[in-house]
Amino acid sequence: MAGWTLARDWATSNTLAWTPQTPGTGYIVAAWARSAGSVLDGPEGGTAIAQMSYVITGTGGSTPLAITSLTSNRASPRSLGTTTVFTATASGGAAPYDYKWWVFDGIVWRAAQNWSGSNQFYWTPTSAGSGYFVAVWGRSAGNSQDAADNASAVGTVPFVITP
Repeated sequence: MAGWTLARDWATSNTLAWTPQTPGTGYIVAAWARSAGSVLDGPEGGTAIAQMSYVITGTGGSTPLAITSLTSNRASPRSLGTTTVFTATASGGAAPYDYKWWVFDGIVWRAAQNWSGSNQFYWTPTSAGSGYFVAVWGRSAGNSQDAADNASAVGTVPFVITP
């Protein structure tokens, strides 16, 4: 996308009806808020803004990309040092899909495998823990943003690793 376009100027309604005319993977819809009587032409503080990413896939009833399942070849809990294969299944959007894999260790999320066309992630943990999560982001063909296409294009599963 080339830049921001004003969809509607300031109004008291919290609803926007939007009918996009061009398919694309980089749409972002944002809303700013301000108090009644304010003349500020921007959000009133850092928490007075919200935004969502959208993928518009063209005509013909196409649906947005969704991660429909995230499975593993081994059930949780698993022993430390055991390799587990996670597989994501996606639908909608524009194929071929790209996937980015993440691991949460109970403290911080880390990118475990950068964007690729592989819907599988091989994980061999090096530390035991009960707070692990494995997650996958999906994005449609042509989307180069470092983000999932939308909230439905994310899958997450908890996983326990024993000593």
